[in-house]
Amino acid sequence: MKILGISTSGTKNGNNDTMCRIALEEAKKLGAEIEFIHVFDWNIEQCTGCVACSRGLVMGKGMICTRKDDFSALYEKMVEADGVLFVDPIYESGCSGMFKTICDRMGPGHDTGMLLGLQEKLAEQGKEPLNMRYFKQKAISFVGVGGSDWAVRTEADHAMLAMSPGWKVVNNEFFSWGKDIIMQDDKVARMQEIGRNLVEAAQDMIDKNLMIFDEQNDKLDYWKGADCACPHCHGNAFYAFPGTTTVECELCGLRGELKVVDGAIKFSFDPATEFHAHDILSGKALHGQDIFENEGRLMNLFKDPEFQARKKHYTEVIEPTPAPSKN
Repeated sequence: MKILGISTSGTKNGNNDTMCRIALEEAKKLGAEIEFIHVFDWNIEQCTGCVACSRGLVMGKGMICTRKDDFSALYEKMVEADGVLFVDPIYESGCSGMFKTICDRMGPGHDTGMLLGLQEKLAEQGKEPLNMRYFKQKAISFVGVGGSDWAVRTEADHAMLAMSPGWKVVNNEFFSWGKDIIMQDDKVARMQEIGRNLVEAAQDMIDKNLMIFDEQNDKLDYWKGADCACPHCHGNAFYAFPGTTTVECELCGLRGELKVVDGAIKFSFDPATEFHAHDILSGKALHGQDIFENEGRLMNLFKDPEFQARKKHYTEVIEPTPAPSKN
């Protein structure tokens, strides 16, 4: 078994690196092979939204990215691992910019629903299919480390990274007031527990030879965190639609209402709609089909004279201001 720890802090050997290593040390004690990546040592560029990744899948060309950096190697490291741990600094209540960049780069090009669509395209074209390791289920955990108590967006931001590949979240939490966190024994002990939980979940997936498209996959829950409002994805962040009592879970996308049950806020949804959830195969397949259809429509739109005329008109309205550093 291999457990990969990734720190997204710019400070080398700082609190995030240390807390990640605490969990990895515990995983090693349980017999796991461990690897640690300080992401700022790697060249990870921002996504430009060029949609080459989604078009590459739609057209059956494979996993494509126009950014020639270290992200594909980082993704392969995650694919190789049985369990992945991200430890991320909290700057402004949510995830760091580096973590968001990694999340964006995971996007459509590595979404399980889209990859299954690619498999169909490759079969239609008589090409070699993707290696099945890209569909291997894996355990993933997230920890945010903040210097204050302004951190409540962190869990939702972090769990979004697991949505694209459809990996099982084991722990997802944040530590507030963490400037001296390695001297706070309760938090050190919690990181050790998070490391053990990750190994335990990863081992069960190995024993089951669990693949994301397996029938049993959607029924398995490896969550080891506190009880959360959403019983489906263990999320606590919701969007309230103005003028209604309807809310949508910002993680799994299910819609329903928030209710107080036994003194706690709980999210209630119609079980008949659960197949739409973005973190299970049925929902990912629906989402993938939508993207395939929309990308195909957009590619055809580029040939439309009216589209070309509108694009030309608004492009000529004003030129962008050049960056001072490039003058």
